[in-house]
Amino acid sequence: LTSILNLKKLCIDGVDDVKHIYIEMNYEELASDSILEYFIHFLDEVISESPSLSGLDKDKIRVDDDVIIVEVASKIEETTLKRECKKIMNKMMELGIKGIEVSFIINESISNEIKDKIEKEKSEVVVPKIVSTEDITKYDLEYNKNYNIMIYAVATEYVKNADGSFSEGVQYVNLVSTRDKIFKLSKLREPSFVVSRKAGYADGKYYIDFTINVNDLDKTIVGGKYYVKLIDTSGNVVGKLQEVNENGDYVDIDNYSEYAIDANVLNKKIRVTNLDMDTKYSIVVYGDAYVNNYDIEVPKEERTYEVKTTHTIYTTDTYGVTFGHDISYVITDNSYIVLFRSGTNFDNVVRVNYSVSLDDEFNPGVIASGSDEIGEEYKFEFNDESGYGMYVMTRKDGIKNTLGKYYLITLSFDVKDPEDESKTINLTAAYNPRFTDSVAYVKDMDKNN
Repeated sequence: LTSILNLKKLCIDGVDDVKHIYIEMNYEELASDSILEYFIHFLDEVISESPSLSGLDKDKIRVDDDVIIVEVASKIEETTLKRECKKIMNKMMELGIKGIEVSFIINESISNEIKDKIEKEKSEVVVPKIVSTEDITKYDLEYNKNYNIMIYAVATEYVKNADGSFSEGVQYVNLVSTRDKIFKLSKLREPSFVVSRKAGYADGKYYIDFTINVNDLDKTIVGGKYYVKLIDTSGNVVGKLQEVNENGDYVDIDNYSEYAIDANVLNKKIRVTNLDMDTKYSIVVYGDAYVNNYDIEVPKEERTYEVKTTHTIYTTDTYGVTFGHDISYVITDNSYIVLFRSGTNFDNVVRVNYSVSLDDEFNPGVIASGSDEIGEEYKFEFNDESGYGMYVMTRKDGIKNTLGKYYLITLSFDVKDPEDESKTINLTAAYNPRFTDSVAYVKDMDKNN
């Protein structure tokens, strides 16, 4: 059986005096190698028009029971070849070669080799780039405002004059389209101070310890410094400041109200000592902030202002406790909360005694009472934001308090005897009149307020 391809070669080589050639083809019993020969012949035409298939290994193509099996390196190559094979099969059918199928097998080893080669080439590619850093703070930009970023090159330009000479000039070549390069400087947040405090007594002196943290995410505190002062009720700066260094030692600071403290230091610990017993003071933490947010109504010169935090606190009494005299009460659905707004030290309190009754002459009587031993189950709490102490007493009879009713709350505290700590002393409303009060249940309130 003469192949049509061999016949084509015969005609090309030339046959003398041949004017017509009549061909009768019989493909009923076409050998596998002939089928493969036709397929590869037409495949070469496809590859010449599809460079993406140039890497196809034709030696790996075989015929098995009228099925042409083609090994490909990837799913992409398979998809491309499937599309082209339709053209090949149509041409073979025109020659009368029918019943032939094409099957594709992805050669995993070749596929992995190609992937590894691509990854290696990617890793070896060096992308040229220019890195430039510019400190924009020197421009004193206004925040809470839109800006347009422009990236351009400065090029020398030569302009031809009328007399034929050239003049040198400058041309600005925009490198990046600015249309999509609009950005907004977010609004600056005002800084704040968080101050925890605790009064104490040591070496014959009354003191108050403070731990200060600065919330200044946008670094608006001028110079990154702040100041502290402790004042009495007349506004006078009092006491002696001691700074706790990295070794835990207390270092005296002279003229401390003018002493600048680094705002970047976390949990800054200071102590103000040489204070009076059971006396009300106020700690003031302050500093200037430059919050340069765009506001048409606020000129730039008014955007630097003082920010400060003030907290009231009492020194300890003779029993080493700071109940203070700013005591208030909150009633909830089933509890009674005592807020020691100037109290910070309850270390020497051993027991809390309380009784609650309706402040109603027509319906008197104690409705809740108890004696709580301070320990794991019963303890004083401290408000996270304000820092003041509080104590919660829960009604245990299952009956809810009545809105609009007044409740008479009476407290007393057993504290350690400073002369003999194995003994206790009971402090009542005679010691501190704010240990008792008549309070209305208006509505449920959060104990942190």
